Amino acid sequence: MSHRHHRRHEPEVVRTARWILAGIFLLLCVADAVCYNYSSNPLVSDPVVRGHVIVSLLWTTVFLIPLWMRRVWARYVLILFLGYIALSTCVLASMMIFSPDILVGPLMAFGSGFVAYFSGVMILIFSHDIGRLANRT
Repeated sequence: MSHRHHRRHEPEVVRTARWILAGIFLLLCVADAVCYNYSSNPLVSDPVVRGHVIVSLLWTTVFLIPLWMRRVWARYVLILFLGYIALSTCVLASMMIFSPDILVGPLMAFGSGFVAYFSGVMILIFSHDIGRLANRT
């Protein structure tokens, strides 16, 4: 008796991939909210970081919409963009570690931001459902 690999039907894959995209979006929104909250703190107010968080939220949304609509290029652009943001938050967190006055709140905010963005990149890279969504196969 041979064992055949069961391949799910197209509507099921699309539905699953879109749920994964919605989860990624919520994960990144939480990370942006935490980083924005840090940048709005009067003790460590940083308008540059606040601007980057707003730009990050806007461009993440802009790139998720075409991926939702099954555009192949959007997956790769989003992977590069989120990778850049993950690297930036990692650099900011490491700069905070080596500063003479370590502030735990900002460090936790950027540490969680890094984990969220890195997780988003890994899901986009390794999710077979998102790959099938983008490639329409």
